[in-house]
Amino acid sequence: MAQENKTFKPSLGIVVLDAIGALLLGLGLAKKFAGLDILPASLLLDDTGMTFVIVGILLMLPMLIQLFVYIRTQAEKNLTK
Repeated sequence: MAQENKTFKPSLGIVVLDAIGALLLGLGLAKKFAGLDILPASLLLDDTGMTFVIVGILLMLPMLIQLFVYIRTQAEKNLTK
């Protein structure tokens, strides 16, 4: 009987998107709550912090969706055993 692969292995592109999203989320929260600006004044918008937070969350969604699908399929496999 072949051993089933039960580890979660996302693709490199998903991991890169998640890392960029986490970075933007952190920078957005730092801007929103601590007033920390990393962009030059010429590139700043009125609400750059909230924009970073929203874009960061959107970039992190593919990893979360892939993780939830993996968990769901593993749960279905365990129920059918």
